Amino acid sequence: MSAPSEEEEYARLVMEAQPEWLRAEVKRLSHELAETTREKIQAAEYGLAVLEEKHQLKLQFEELEVDYEAIRGEMEQLKESGPLLIMKGVNA
Repeated sequence: MSAPSEEEEYARLVMEAQPEWLRAEVKRLSHELAETTREKIQAAEYGLAVLEEKHQLKLQFEELEVDYEAIRGEMEQLKESGPLLIMKGVNA
């Protein structure tokens, strides 16, 4: 017969345990559950903050992209009209 598994050993201890030990174990497990729950909530809040920041950065990027395209268009117009302005200045 194989050695009892960790779960089987724990179950045996619970069955043989005194009420004080069971109360202490319930308290320990409750504390552990509360701690784990706090950590999960904190991780979820952090994840939401990261998603919000990502969204804000995306909006900012899109605005900058629009500005860039507008300035690029203006530069192209200046390149095209620049020689005309210079020629008009020379002829004036």
